[in-house]
Amino acid sequence: MMERSSRRRRGGRPAPGGINQLTALRSLRLWGGGVKLERMAANQQQLVAAMLDFSSGVNSNVVPMLESDGIPHGLKPSMVPWANNCTMRNGALQGRLGWVPVVQGAGWHGLYQGGYFYTPDYGEPQLVLAVGGKLWRVRTDGDMSVQDLSGAFGLTMDAGQPQYYFAQAEKWLVVQDGSLTTLPLFYSTDDGGGMASLVRSRGFVGAANVLNQIPAAGPMDYFQQRLWYAQGRRYAAGDIVFDQNSGTAGAGYRDSVLACYENPVANGSSGGGDSFITPTASGNIRWLRHAANLDTALGQTNLFIGTRNAIFACNAPIDRSAWIATTLDKMPLQTVALAGAGGYSERSATAINGDLFFASTPNGDVRSLQTSVRYFQQPGQIPLSNNINRVLAVQDRALLHHTSSVLFDNRYLQTVLPYATAVGTAFKGIAALDFNPLSSLQERLPPDWEGVLEGLNVLQLFQANIGGRDRGFAAVLAANGTVELWELSTTEKFDRNDSGQSRVQWSVETPSFAFGNPRQLKELETCKLWVDRIVGTVEFKLEMRPDYGCCFLPWRVWKECASEDCTELFDNPCAESAYPVVLPQFCEFFKTNMTMPKPPTTCIPSSGRSANLAYTFQLRLTVKGFARVRGIFLYAWARDEGPFAGIVC
Repeated sequence: MMERSSRRRRGGRPAPGGINQLTALRSLRLWGGGVKLERMAANQQQLVAAMLDFSSGVNSNVVPMLESDGIPHGLKPSMVPWANNCTMRNGALQGRLGWVPVVQGAGWHGLYQGGYFYTPDYGEPQLVLAVGGKLWRVRTDGDMSVQDLSGAFGLTMDAGQPQYYFAQAEKWLVVQDGSLTTLPLFYSTDDGGGMASLVRSRGFVGAANVLNQIPAAGPMDYFQQRLWYAQGRRYAAGDIVFDQNSGTAGAGYRDSVLACYENPVANGSSGGGDSFITPTASGNIRWLRHAANLDTALGQTNLFIGTRNAIFACNAPIDRSAWIATTLDKMPLQTVALAGAGGYSERSATAINGDLFFASTPNGDVRSLQTSVRYFQQPGQIPLSNNINRVLAVQDRALLHHTSSVLFDNRYLQTVLPYATAVGTAFKGIAALDFNPLSSLQERLPPDWEGVLEGLNVLQLFQANIGGRDRGFAAVLAANGTVELWELSTTEKFDRNDSGQSRVQWSVETPSFAFGNPRQLKELETCKLWVDRIVGTVEFKLEMRPDYGCCFLPWRVWKECASEDCTELFDNPCAESAYPVVLPQFCEFFKTNMTMPKPPTTCIPSSGRSANLAYTFQLRLTVKGFARVRGIFLYAWARDEGPFAGIVC
């Protein structure tokens, strides 16, 4: 008492350092306009948890807490357990960019049966779609006009088949309806004058007949200068390009790729169209694909044959004489590239450099052929998509054979969550694997999953380089039940619809923060957000849940606004512009300190504590509008707990 008294200043105020650690502190807090005097133990600690880096993307397959000594297989500090409509490129968290309708109200009706980007000899790629048994051309290289090719040339295919197959061989787009009975169609437009042609294959005219052409088949691939085609478990190939026996001089002998004369296995010399075959246990062939290879004459790998239960590699000869000598007794070398897992969909096998990515069994898992070969001698088959098992585990397997995928904007995009509709199988989301995280020439980081993109009912994804620009498209099921074509933009900040711009809604779940010690009880104090790139009106909703609770509890809903241009100013707004005047866009807005009020104190029956008292806390942030989250900060107080607290007799 003497020492304490001697250290007091006049007026009873304690001198600095005059209170030891066992003395109670006094703190002032505002409560409803008044002042409450609260005593806190001197050994209490304020705890802070933060996320400032989201570059590792999504992982829903590990413990949803940050990795530590006690949790060695938890989330990385730059990883979140789940995200919808988000991108983590460049390390920040923001919503996906906008999607824009480009073809609406077209004249097609009936089942959506597939599509393909056809590249003519002259001009840019054009999209050819099959709807209701007819072929339609969309001028994606111009005004997005639609032409009924089947109506113009009087040729249709089976309108009841759910999936068509496409492959381009030289200047011809070959279209199969998958029935194995209807002969394919050959489409081309490349004579420099814009003239198009659509003709039907002659099929097999007779054994070893030079007039034989590609027969009715299913999956196809133009590989090693020949068109390969599959029928059930069998596969074969047409003639090599520039064959003067089966080609015509008027086409520069390029049309030999449509013929089946060279090889005795394919030309029916043994009595009618024999072919190479895969083992019975593997199931029917679902796709034929090849990838790039720097060490081969044509820059191509083997031909890969995707079946239900395995992936095979076929090493077919390039030399014409060796190809002609290939018979059923001298078949090309066929090896197993992947055992125990197969491919689901012809539309989902996507070549990426020297690799193939494809939707695989059992749940539409994403697999890489190179990764499978690399770990071929090890037990089990680990897919690349365990990070997004949260969505893959609930897919309808019966519809996964319509899954599609593309490489667009340096992302692997694959449709997920299929459901049946009147026009075919549609998908509620797109899983995104970003190949361009925080990587540079000095450092190469692995790709990261960005969760699921939502907003369209996707029938099929497409990608093409048009005018030197990488562009992505999606055939979608519109709200009125028709088929539309939308573009996946890399610049638009908002979706577009009939009424104008539409804000994108996106959300993220944070790791369950334990503040470094999951055994320490905490009292949640507040949360702060660091947000920038705010454009227009942006609405926020913050939720929390303690200790892995079943439900997220509402915390706060609010909005921020930033004028996009001078027309939105409250004081002295300018008039709407008219062409060719373009209004300058205002700078994007930012807020580095969005502080939340006290968290909810709802009683949690399972723990017997209020919601703000727990060992861990998880947040879910939902945003509607264009903005970017740079940081999330969570503040809590450490609380003491007896060794037998919570035990009730």
